[in-house]
Amino acid sequence: MNKDWERLKRDLQKIASKQGFYKYFEVPVWAYAEEVRANLKEYPERPSHPVPFESDKQRKYIWAMINKYGFYVRTYYPTSQNLGKSWAIAKEGLGQLVLGTRVTYAPYVQSAERQIAMHRKTGWITDEKAVELARKKGVFEKALKQVFASVFKGGV
Repeated sequence: MNKDWERLKRDLQKIASKQGFYKYFEVPVWAYAEEVRANLKEYPERPSHPVPFESDKQRKYIWAMINKYGFYVRTYYPTSQNLGKSWAIAKEGLGQLVLGTRVTYAPYVQSAERQIAMHRKTGWITDEKAVELARKKGVFEKALKQVFASVFKGGV
């Protein structure tokens, strides 16, 4: 199925580039990407329950810090890289947008494939869930209807 999808995508790009159809899809695609980005940049609420340790090694390290200093001290990095604010959209090629972040720990927080249990349990949304929410909201379809309504003046 993946080969069929790639062939269809290639054929549509050929047709669209010759006839200029991509200009009509730019606004809906951008609106869809913005909705996904909005979903990803939301921080979850602070959990009302204790967050379980990821591993026994983590548990021992934190308790060693508490025993040594009387409280837990974050020694590995001083501040956050602001994951929520870091998501950005860039135009890449004909009719393609890329949504991404340069935050080094992002895959462990918001990637469906690599999210660690601690972040899942505290309510962090994954990339796949953000896309699913945008799809369910119908952002692309609404924007596409608006574009065609303005082009054809009669609606779709």
